Amino acid sequence: MRYVVSARPKRLSIFPYRYCQFWNNHKGCLFCDIVPQLKRGKEQGIPARVAPEEVAAVVREALKEPGRFTGLCMTGGSVLTGKEPLDDEVDYYIKVLKAIGQNFEGGRFTSQLIATAFSDKQLRRLHDETGLSSYTADIEVLNEAMFNWICPGKAAAVGYAEWKRRLVHAARIFGRGHVDTSIVAGVELARPHGFTSEEEALQATLNEAEDLARQGVVTVQTVWAPRPNAALGLQKNASLEYYVRMTKGLHELRVKYDLPVEFDDFRNCGNHPDTDFSRVPVIESAIADLPIKLSKELVAALKDPTTLSSLATSDASGAPNVALGLSLAVEEDGALAYLEPLQASVTNRNLTHSLWFNRPVALAVTSEDGQRWQIRGVPVKAHVCGPVFRRHYERIRREVGDTDLAAVWIIEPRAVEDESLKQAAHDALHPSFGHLDLILKKEELHA
Repeated sequence: MRYVVSARPKRLSIFPYRYCQFWNNHKGCLFCDIVPQLKRGKEQGIPARVAPEEVAAVVREALKEPGRFTGLCMTGGSVLTGKEPLDDEVDYYIKVLKAIGQNFEGGRFTSQLIATAFSDKQLRRLHDETGLSSYTADIEVLNEAMFNWICPGKAAAVGYAEWKRRLVHAARIFGRGHVDTSIVAGVELARPHGFTSEEEALQATLNEAEDLARQGVVTVQTVWAPRPNAALGLQKNASLEYYVRMTKGLHELRVKYDLPVEFDDFRNCGNHPDTDFSRVPVIESAIADLPIKLSKELVAALKDPTTLSSLATSDASGAPNVALGLSLAVEEDGALAYLEPLQASVTNRNLTHSLWFNRPVALAVTSEDGQRWQIRGVPVKAHVCGPVFRRHYERIRREVGDTDLAAVWIIEPRAVEDESLKQAAHDALHPSFGHLDLILKKEELHA
């Protein structure tokens, strides 16, 4: 089993075969030292190729661990042979993916194939004949002259411009955010033919990455680790500042073109420092500038005494506080009235801070029939006397009895999420987040 798969944080990595035909004619990538690794593997008894049925059986066994894996990734070297170039590689991957797919309910399952840049016909076959959900073809370096020098096998078999075109076509087949390519960041500065300036190398790389991004293809980076057994040998790597700026630049491109990279992010791979940024939300206004109208269903729930609600606030340092068992009312203009019984409460102090500094608050509302909403709003006024205060004071005394009222806080709703629909919408938008054991065929799960 250990020869077929290995585990990343949430990903099962599959290695169905271990060779790359670019090395047959001494045209392997110059940064790569796969040949010495393959020789060591052969000495250790690691098979060069595994039967599709064996791969499927190993995957099935691994996925019996509940809550462990959210995706599969399969990769091997380039196989140039076939009726058309690369057909043998594609045929084998299709057989393995079909065998793996027999483990799951339904058609498509969260999976990534890291392979050669295939033709339009071959890409269509992969998508239509298997359950593959995402595709990667690593271009290694985003500059044609560097690509021809550093990746002579890929340059001869496919070519730089054609490799890019095939990535773009793959994005049309698998969808935006489901196709990426990796670069070995820093190798573009290798001697003797690389860029002589980090600034020039950075701008050239990011310009090419943007050309791919605007066409739906994500670029991620791995950090070049010069190896003594590779053709480029032990050279000095790029500066830390270079990698920081590359990371920032690639992330900003994904934000600019709204390209997710969930199938190849920190949970699944861990080799790409730039995809760690996907953990950080884009800083945008969390709420609208103007109040919104609440739905009839939500208003009805707020008026129902059996509805449960809570109010989340924060103090000047950002420390959160949650108040439960609230008394809420809906005013005629659609604003919310929160009835605060205690003058010295944390919630009352925090609402004052929110009022003074325009800080948002959040309310969670759950109706008796299980409907759930989250309301984000802004406190705009506190009534401590006058007709509004008196109206609510008299009502709460009448309904609750011996109780007091410190303030009536008016909160304008600025955003509402229907939490009842959130899970289904989330799963549809982020299919790669779900654990694979949840779609494993029941007879396989309990075998």
